Amino acid sequence: MNALAVDPHTGFLTNENVNGFTADRKLQFLALAQEFKNQNLFPKVSVICDQLNINITTFERHLDLDPVFREAWNEIATHVEYQCISDMHELRRKNPMYMFGLLRYLNPKRWNPDAKLQISVEHNAILPLTEKARAIDADIAPNNEKLSTE
Repeated sequence: MNALAVDPHTGFLTNENVNGFTADRKLQFLALAQEFKNQNLFPKVSVICDQLNINITTFERHLDLDPVFREAWNEIATHVEYQCISDMHELRRKNPMYMFGLLRYLNPKRWNPDAKLQISVEHNAILPLTEKARAIDADIAPNNEKLSTE
């Protein structure tokens, strides 16, 4: 992989390889994605990548590497996400499952019965406590027996 540098015109990471995912090709990618967005469709990433002769893994790698490109992509993707929410709202009267989906999106604490509480314990934080407890020599007695304090 060639070294990436910031393109001064776009702010995108780019490289010298004309066959790579250059700043100009990222602009083309976003323009094609915008066409899908304008039709209230989620951009067909595989179609766009094929048109620009870019591997999907290259696209994904640049989302991770290039924060300016990721922000531009997220703007388009988020627009479509909110369009989906609007569509769910319109379809809720035809099928109640859309209503549940919308409620789960808007207030997941209240409307997601499948949510599981996850408790994690940092082992290193309690390790000194368990070592101290092991060092105490004590007998365990049932609650109904009185222990002598002598």
